[in-house]
Amino acid sequence: MKPETFVSVDIETSGPIPGEYSMLSLGACIVGDSALNFYREFRPNADKFIPEALAVSGLQISKLNQSGTDPKQGMQEFKDWIETNSRGRRPVFAAFNAPFDWSFLNYYFHFYLGANPFGFSALDMKAFFMGLTGCTWDDTRSSRISEILNAETEIKHNALEDALAQARLFEKMRFLAKGNLLQDLTEYSRMKTDHPTCYIPLDLPFYAHLQDDGVRAILLWTECYYVLANTTAFGRSGESHA
Repeated sequence: MKPETFVSVDIETSGPIPGEYSMLSLGACIVGDSALNFYREFRPNADKFIPEALAVSGLQISKLNQSGTDPKQGMQEFKDWIETNSRGRRPVFAAFNAPFDWSFLNYYFHFYLGANPFGFSALDMKAFFMGLTGCTWDDTRSSRISEILNAETEIKHNALEDALAQARLFEKMRFLAKGNLLQDLTEYSRMKTDHPTCYIPLDLPFYAHLQDDGVRAILLWTECYYVLANTTAFGRSGESHA
């Protein structure tokens, strides 16, 4: 199986659908190495726009008509950036609410270059988190995930800043999904606190928060018990529950 490189992508547009509206800016970074990032503002390729969409991003059609990058040139530059920074690995498109960003990016790649270097599939971080935790769809809002993962990820509607923020979220999600979760969390907790490990029965919700000197971890379903290094937040004093 070919190794993978996850590319966090965010865009700002002039409206809801490609073809009738334009992709105005594109930001991206390599998940796990955010110093490798990409940003372009594009010349609009459609006349239609929704004023509220422009108000959100702060981008101006008149300015982009003069100084925006030609879409074909910009997409070629992004393709080259992807190929360079994937370093022989398979690039995987990842975004927060990926269906929206993917619809424009896929359209632009095929319209201007005839092919999409990401192929025909995209990874949606919201769906990834829902599958990881079993949470409701409402709990996949960025503000809610940031709260659960204790991540500072304010959405600013700047394509690059938002791509970087959602990459940080995805890094934390992948940490929870990889390897032996209980072992990882237990070892992580031992590094951060002197409290003994104890067990918490399953009458708690599907996730719980650990806070100790600003440290928070999310604890997920694992067979019969949760493992937590400090239960003082739950009114317990470190006793064992079997």
